[in-house]
Amino acid sequence: MAFLQNQTYFDAVEVLDAESADLGALLQTLDGERDWSTPTNLVPEGGGLPPWRVIDLIAHIDISIGLTHQLLDSLQDGQPGRDRAGFFIANRSEVAPVIYDYARATARDHAPETVFPRVLNTLETSLKRIREPQAEFVGSGYSTLMSLEEWVADESC
Repeated sequence: MAFLQNQTYFDAVEVLDAESADLGALLQTLDGERDWSTPTNLVPEGGGLPPWRVIDLIAHIDISIGLTHQLLDSLQDGQPGRDRAGFFIANRSEVAPVIYDYARATARDHAPETVFPRVLNTLETSLKRIREPQAEFVGSGYSTLMSLEEWVADESC
């Protein structure tokens, strides 16, 4: 299955690796609580909520990339029920507030000096693990089966 025009599974892994390195380098430039607490331009669904802060967004990235472990820990036979585009089809007004609250709660549990190494570890261990199996493997992609190939393509875009 062609995963992106003219790209292979391993191309997507390399894109994710490069983007992870860039994210790590960017995060190293952040200096203290003030930088980590800076509001982003991301406005949460529902109105009246504070914008995502840098630390919330990094917690969200950690959660999202961390789902790679869930997929790899649940490898099984089966027909994928979701592809990379279908992963994001949901009722935004129901799902977005839950994700926002979860990311904010995760960020509250961490200071910059703990969330930074946590996200770097999540990225590093996820990249190591996705290099091992075959792209055709199928596992739980959050709420339904998804191929590792589609999962990696989703995470690297």
